[in-house]
Amino acid sequence: MYDASKPKWRNSDHCATKVIKAIKGLPFNGSAEMKIFGQPYVLTATNAHEMIPVWAKWAVSKISDLPKPIRLVPVPNSGAIVSEPAESFRTLEMAYAVAAAATAAGIQASAHARLRWAEQMVKASKGGGPRNPHTLLDKLRFCDPPLPEGTVVLIDDVITLGGHMMACVEALAGEGRRPARGVVAGRTVHDALDHPFAVPVLNLGSMGSWYGF
Repeated sequence: MYDASKPKWRNSDHCATKVIKAIKGLPFNGSAEMKIFGQPYVLTATNAHEMIPVWAKWAVSKISDLPKPIRLVPVPNSGAIVSEPAESFRTLEMAYAVAAAATAAGIQASAHARLRWAEQMVKASKGGGPRNPHTLLDKLRFCDPPLPEGTVVLIDDVITLGGHMMACVEALAGEGRRPARGVVAGRTVHDALDHPFAVPVLNLGSMGSWYGF
């Protein structure tokens, strides 16, 4: 997702941003014309709800090589707190959608809200909330039941510096369930990419590489 503060947006930048807004459940104006699985597609506010299932189908192609069964764990959104375990949240909806798409493709997978925050978190993208994975790790809490056996994959909507995902990696690793992979819908960048819909593979490094730790 291209930083809106930068000038000279191209059509592909607008399209990528609208896709991410649709996945995050945010409003947007106008439409976005693109190709999805080789077929023309026009994204509007009316059909924005289709974007999570569409993205989920793509996400399955990025995890199908992993040992089965696959256990999908969402990186909790800022409002996903441990005191409200029955409440759903956006990245959990994404994980459920990936599980459904995987099942439809004959891949054994399930979604599990194993992690939530100890308290309401300030959004890092809007309110200047923490991005340091050490700080975030201290705020994560486990929710019952424990994960069943299988390969763990993290699911998130947008990655910026990777602090939230790294904190979740370390939390799960602490109970012997280090994730094999993380799959996200978008990445915040501050310079235009040649191909906004390209799929980079990122190595987030280790906790010790962050902020002098």
